Amino acid sequence: MVIRADQTEKAWSLFARIKGRAEKDLITLQSSYPGCLNIYNVRPGGVTPSQPGRRSLAFQIMDAILVPTLKVVYPGMLSPVGELAKVLHDLAVGDGKALGKGVGVEDQGRLVRSAGVRALYAAANK
Repeated sequence: MVIRADQTEKAWSLFARIKGRAEKDLITLQSSYPGCLNIYNVRPGGVTPSQPGRRSLAFQIMDAILVPTLKVVYPGMLSPVGELAKVLHDLAVGDGKALGKGVGVEDQGRLVRSAGVRALYAAANK
C-alpha cells in the first residue's frame, strides 16, 4: 500500500495527514513573503541509488529485488537519485516561479511528483 500526503488531512495515516498539512502550510506561508520565499513541495516516491553496492546488506537485497520489481509494476513511483538531485538543485537556484502545467506537476505548479521529477530532468537535458 502506498501512503500519500493528503492536504485535506482526511487520510487514515498520520504520516499522510502531517505531510499534507506541512505542504499546505508552506504554500500559505509563501504568500506571506512574496518574492522572498518560494516553495516547491517535491514527492519523489522511491529514490533509487546511483551506487547500490555502497549500501548496507539489507538495502542491497532490497535494491536487487524490490527496485527491479517496482520498475516493472509501478515505474512512476521511482526517482533515480542523480535525476532528483539535478531537479532539486535547479529548483533551488531557479527564479522561484510556479512551474508550468506538465506531467507530475500539480497545485498551481508548486507540487512535483516523481513523474514530474523525471519530466523536468528530461526537459533540462535535451
